[in-house]
Amino acid sequence: MPPDTEPALTALLKAEILVSDLPNTRIFYESVFGLTSLPHRPAWPYAREWYVLNVHQ
Repeated sequence: MPPDTEPALTALLKAEILVSDLPNTRIFYESVFGLTSLPHRPAWPYAREWYVLNVHQ
């Protein structure tokens, strides 16, 4: 990479963010960032939300 070129983020495949208030976090990510909830997701023993981030999901 040339010295005057900065690396670029080309894709985000997965990120996990632990929160203490899932209902308000859902409102934030859906209203501010316009994310769409992933309707089909694996069952987990605790509440969680998955969002579509790109075409690779």
